[in-house]
Amino acid sequence: MLSRLLSFYEKHLTKPSGPSTPVEHLPDLTNFDGVLDIMVICNLFEFSDLLNAFTKMFKTTSENGAEVPVLDAYRSVRLRAKARRLVRWVFMNHSFSFEAVKASDSEMGAESEDEDGDKEKGSRTLTGQAALENIYNVFLVQQAYALEEYAFRAEDHRGSDARDDRQDGSYVRPDEFQDAMQLHFNGSELENFYLSFRLVNRTLSWNGPIPVVMRLPQFTEADHSIDGLTPTDAQYGLDLSSFTSRDNNSLEDNNNDTSKTSQKRRKTRASTSKHN
Repeated sequence: MLSRLLSFYEKHLTKPSGPSTPVEHLPDLTNFDGVLDIMVICNLFEFSDLLNAFTKMFKTTSENGAEVPVLDAYRSVRLRAKARRLVRWVFMNHSFSFEAVKASDSEMGAESEDEDGDKEKGSRTLTGQAALENIYNVFLVQQAYALEEYAFRAEDHRGSDARDDRQDGSYVRPDEFQDAMQLHFNGSELENFYLSFRLVNRTLSWNGPIPVVMRLPQFTEADHSIDGLTPTDAQYGLDLSSFTSRDNNSLEDNNNDTSKTSQKRRKTRASTSKHN
């Protein structure tokens, strides 16, 4: 369901003119709450391999590479690419304006002094790559650290239940999760940012200032060259270029209500209803 929601967002939001008519359930990108909706679901797919104990992050080794179904691994890569493409499109097509606030309240913006001599952060508008780095990347890494912290807290609370889960193979130790998270960022453009990040508050929620969001007049197309590969994918030889067209078709999210599959399902339900 979440993968279809991601596809739904990308399909309708990244059009040059936007949705031709109001579309129910689409985030409103004219306010920051809507942008947060996009960031949260994109983070979910960015960390999808880490949030599932049965993925290649924890189950695949060089000796046992077949333990994770190849199709599932490729599907994860494709959805991660879609999430990265969508969130980048949002920040390339919107401006984010922050009001001047006291320096103690925010870490964004240049410092200045007001009439009373108090230091404050000047008002600032971010667009494009600067907006992506100062808003989304901060939120992504903040959530990464929060997930690591919650892994250790969950271990403390589970006690004997955790030991039972280890036996059936569905348990990941907190230190394994932390190592996997670091591996996820290794070799990426965010590696140094992740390693040097100064976390103020471990939370999954956005705790920074709320900007005013505006659509930029000049439209930027979604960047379809963005892939969803991670260092772990490369380590185990996942290469989308080696995928056949038939394999690609099996990965596509079917969002067309007039598709043959959807029509077949509707006919089956209608036939069942008549017999009942």
